[in-house]
Amino acid sequence: MKRFFGSGGIKMKDKVIIIAGGTGIGKSDLSLKLAKQINGEIIGADSVQIYKHLTIASNKVTDTNGIPHHLIDMLDLDDNNFCLFDYYRLAKNTIKDVLSRGRVPIVVGGCGFYLDTILKGSRVDLTNDKERDEIKLYYNKIKQEDNWDYYYDLLKKYDIESANMILKNDFIRLSKSLYFNTVKGVKFSTQKDDYQDSIANEYDFRTFYLSGDRSKMHITLNNRCESMFKMGILEEVYDLLKRDKDLHFKNSKSSESIGYRQIMDLLLKPVVRNIDDTSINMNQSLNAIDESDVISTILNFQTANRNYYRKQYSWFKKEKYFEWLNPIDNEITNQYIIKSLELPFDEWQNNRNLKKEEEIRTCSPKDTKLISLYKPSKQLVSSILLNSNKLRNSLIKSNPELFENDNNNNKYK
Repeated sequence: MKRFFGSGGIKMKDKVIIIAGGTGIGKSDLSLKLAKQINGEIIGADSVQIYKHLTIASNKVTDTNGIPHHLIDMLDLDDNNFCLFDYYRLAKNTIKDVLSRGRVPIVVGGCGFYLDTILKGSRVDLTNDKERDEIKLYYNKIKQEDNWDYYYDLLKKYDIESANMILKNDFIRLSKSLYFNTVKGVKFSTQKDDYQDSIANEYDFRTFYLSGDRSKMHITLNNRCESMFKMGILEEVYDLLKRDKDLHFKNSKSSESIGYRQIMDLLLKPVVRNIDDTSINMNQSLNAIDESDVISTILNFQTANRNYYRKQYSWFKKEKYFEWLNPIDNEITNQYIIKSLELPFDEWQNNRNLKKEEEIRTCSPKDTKLISLYKPSKQLVSSILLNSNKLRNSLIKSNPELFENDNNNNKYK
């Protein structure tokens, strides 16, 4: 087994591999096989997989094939205070720990913020206690009004760069960016290059971004969302809501994650209330989820995934230190990565096929009609409709508090 890190008296930086790529591109499968081949351990760089209990929609690896995984499945769902600085410190210590045991760190994920802090450093905390309290008030106001589009469009007027880096329904980042722009009078996007700690020069980072034909990926992502329903995402979200008194999932930052937000909105669709005492009307037909609700949920879930894939693409397209690879065959891709590890850093960089990378980067969708013409199958819709109503009725009976403040309390029968 070759060693891909320095030892003894040789002044050679230890190598750290980073496998990035859009959602659904196959990072996990490729990295598992790579780790097996080079005695590696996987360090997660995924802002959803880091939470406990969020398995299906995050596509969390359940069979690790004996490969140690770190920074995955570690945060409680209501840990709303975990931030980029916390991730950096954990990642920094984990990389050091993996190397100390003679193994190769393989950082895997698609969260640009997480990977950015590993490669560039931890940013200075730009707010004091008073400002953090004020940002929290901003967050509560925006979240309560539930008017994402209005506030997102407002941010775009002040700071389009910040807006482009924020995923839909990430109310925390939206609140902080708006606070900086409207209260402090400073573009939040201009604050990003202040660092107080960095491991950028401590290691030899070998960075790869996996990407393919985007039109095919869009279809793959649509199919992937459908498969998640078959895997039990409805039941997963139901279980989280059922245990909300203990897990505090409903109002957590983690509940805004793609897939979980859409399913939660479906199951917690506003209820009809009795006109005399405003209690929930227990007539199941009045509170039933209908076919249009199910179709909207599927389409919104798929759209959110495709939009996230595009945002990841836009983010990493600007980062020139990533070598772009098309993972058509995992074995061939892994062999290429392994060979690149045997080269000095400068030689690896000089050997990059920039023309080929540009072809991968600029590969544009050709079959967008297939996306616009897409409709979920009747069989899938019927299955979800039956199951979601069963789960919803159970929640109405056992956890009526989940339906409080559902912005529809004026609907009476």
